[in-house]
Amino acid sequence: MTKKTILLTGAAGRVGQLIRPLLRESYILRLCDIRAVGNLEPGEAFTQGDLADSAFAREAVAGTAGVVHFAGLVSPAVSFEDTLDPNYRAVLALLEACRHSGVRRFVFASSHHIVGLHRPGPLNSHAHVIPDGFYGLSKAFGEAACALYSHRFQIDCLIIRIGNADP
Repeated sequence: MTKKTILLTGAAGRVGQLIRPLLRESYILRLCDIRAVGNLEPGEAFTQGDLADSAFAREAVAGTAGVVHFAGLVSPAVSFEDTLDPNYRAVLALLEACRHSGVRRFVFASSHHIVGLHRPGPLNSHAHVIPDGFYGLSKAFGEAACALYSHRFQIDCLIIRIGNADP
């Protein structure tokens, strides 16, 4: 069986570095980041650029079977303006690139910061979105964008709310 190619964004980041070896077992990886990624393994290729640029996003997505989107500005102490390109425009550019390229699988890395201002206690899948800052707000946008593209354009989206990313 021939391995499918998937795009892994945020490949130079913590989560990207942790998941890369696991994905490499089953897929050919097109790694993408705004920063350089070193030590490429067999079955990996790297493309560097800004995913907020829709032309670059289309180029990165072309020819893939799916996108695992872990790129973005990650910090609970960022301004709204800081998040616009990496956490809003990049998500939309990637989803649009998927739509135009016929890519029907999209994994979105969200965050527990989307529900960060809930009172202490257990949360479930029906918890209201109460972000604890502009980073959490940007992840709420990403989840909503995934819902739009899933329902309107039939792109299968999987949202993972990450709470911690240690080895």
